Amino acid sequence: MKIKRCPFCGGKAVSAHYRFFGWKVFCDNNFDCEVIPATEGGFKTEEDAIIAWNTRYNEIPTDAEIDRILDDLDKPFPKVRFFGERITEAIKTIKRFLVRQGN
Repeated sequence: MKIKRCPFCGGKAVSAHYRFFGWKVFCDNNFDCEVIPATEGGFKTEEDAIIAWNTRYNEIPTDAEIDRILDDLDKPFPKVRFFGERITEAIKTIKRFLVRQGN
């Protein structure tokens, strides 16, 4: 799966796996990017991290993408269980809002 460029500087983005944290995608342009964004939280798969990174504010993930990420949150990393529960609830709230808006 192709990783989109950084939305702030246009630089290259890369994925990395952290042993106790999971997959993450971040801007690799350390010298010129003033923001150096990264995906929040560790993802169970590299694909889920890339989907999260590639989703921009004006792009709504498909139901299948949301469901896959929610399924992965049910298989938590030991040190981030609390945050996984909060993220799950936030995603469910956003999804309910979008349904009410007709999106």
